[in-house]
Amino acid sequence: MKSLRVLAGCATALCMATTVHAQAARADSAKPMMTVSGTIPPRVPPRAYLGVTLSMHNGGRPFISKVDEGSPAQRGGFAVGDVVLSIDGHDPMEPGPYWPGRVPGRKYVVRVQRADQQLELELVAASPPQAQ
Repeated sequence: MKSLRVLAGCATALCMATTVHAQAARADSAKPMMTVSGTIPPRVPPRAYLGVTLSMHNGGRPFISKVDEGSPAQRGGFAVGDVVLSIDGHDPMEPGPYWPGRVPGRKYVVRVQRADQQLELELVAASPPQAQ
């Protein structure tokens, strides 16, 4: 059986360039079978702002858990509790990013289930709000 040890540290709360080392070894041997080294890039702020937070129930579909006041999501008609059925025709249960190509001005067509009806809403990404 392999064991994996990951040693990582963050120099700041934003996790500036941090080096990660992983080592796998057999349980009956002190000699590593594999060594992996790499660098975690600094956290990059979002390229665009949507103003919506998605969450998931265990085994369920993603749903809207938060809509920011005055956000593109609020302007698009999204509501807390909406269950996301598709984003630009793609099932969000499939692997991949929820919001591909996220840049200001990018439009997404999102099909949601709200109570007993399905709605097709448009979400237009905006520039990130200025830090206060």
